[in-house]
Amino acid sequence: MKTLMIALLITLSAGCASVNSQKFEGYYSYGHEVSEFKRCNDSKVYWLNGDNLTTIEQASLSLAKIKNKPYQPVYIIFSGFFDQREAIAFEKKYDGLIYLDQLLSHTNKAPSSCHGK
Repeated sequence: MKTLMIALLITLSAGCASVNSQKFEGYYSYGHEVSEFKRCNDSKVYWLNGDNLTTIEQASLSLAKIKNKPYQPVYIIFSGFFDQREAIAFEKKYDGLIYLDQLLSHTNKAPSSCHGK
């Protein structure tokens, strides 16, 4: 029984370990059927999901309204992970899925070292 409990705990721990949270930095754009994230200095574009994207969605929409042009990028830093689930609908058009756990900061101006708007 004790061996079974230990094996179960190891199995559960391994499942949790596959979701490695890491720090992401780059550009987020939001609009009609778009929730995309592009890391600094990377050509890949990801679909961004998360528990609470409202703050950065509104920031992108506000900038779009000011510039009178949709899908305006907002520079964000967040912790999250590469989501391994199968993409659905519009997500399929992207290089992969990223899940935002916690937004750390956002601004309209990115550092000069972050390329790839």
